[in-house]
Amino acid sequence: MPDDNDAPDAFGNRPSPGPPAYPQSSPSSGPAGAEPGGTSSPASGGPAAGWYADPAGGGGQRWWDGQRWHGVYGDTGPSGGGSGGQTDGFAIAALVFAVIGGVLLAVIFALVSLSRIKKGKRQDGRGMAIAALWVSGGWVLLFAIIATLAITGVLDDNNVDKYKGEKREVARVIDSFEEEADEDPDAVCALMTQDLQDTLAQGSGSCPKAVGHEDGVQAELDAKSITLDGADRATAEVDEDGDLLQMRFVRVDGTWKIDEITSK
Repeated sequence: MPDDNDAPDAFGNRPSPGPPAYPQSSPSSGPAGAEPGGTSSPASGGPAAGWYADPAGGGGQRWWDGQRWHGVYGDTGPSGGGSGGQTDGFAIAALVFAVIGGVLLAVIFALVSLSRIKKGKRQDGRGMAIAALWVSGGWVLLFAIIATLAITGVLDDNNVDKYKGEKREVARVIDSFEEEADEDPDAVCALMTQDLQDTLAQGSGSCPKAVGHEDGVQAELDAKSITLDGADRATAEVDEDGDLLQMRFVRVDGTWKIDEITSK
């Protein structure tokens, strides 16, 4: 047991060089002790509350409340510039970035925080760092789901999903026209009857040149209505980014083809 000369002062600035001879009872057998910086009456035969060298080793100090050791560590005591009881700043930053979606920075800061805590440089913040990793993982999973849905076209508002039967097949041609217009003019022309291809070629030399977009952007086509005109003809009212078009279709060898496109 350290004498009065060796015990730390009220600010914990002069801790004992070694662990006190605390009572041999279980650390959890007594009442909760004082927090660092507070006072506590020493147990019978035990040293006064204060900061002492960690009995587990490691070169740091640990808080003894007069009855038991606490899981609070420090370098020079409660007010001497030590780190005991402080939450690691990297853990705080990791959780903040994780919440706002900064996944990369959140993961980096969380790993740095866990490393610092493991080395004993900080005591608090492990749970916060782990929470940041979990939240970051949730963001990654969400991004993966959205990307998968986008690639598979589940998020697209396709016309084909709004119709059934033969109208559905006509809507499929409209969707294909929209999708291929920016990518493949030849594929767009393949959706048309030969008569329409020949009409378009008269002004530009070929159908692909006539339907190609110099700006590379095809507005979304929203089929407002599709009407079947007998077994082999259909008419669709289509909204092209605010402009109303009328598209006429004919069935050629069992396949619906665009036969005419006019503005209304």
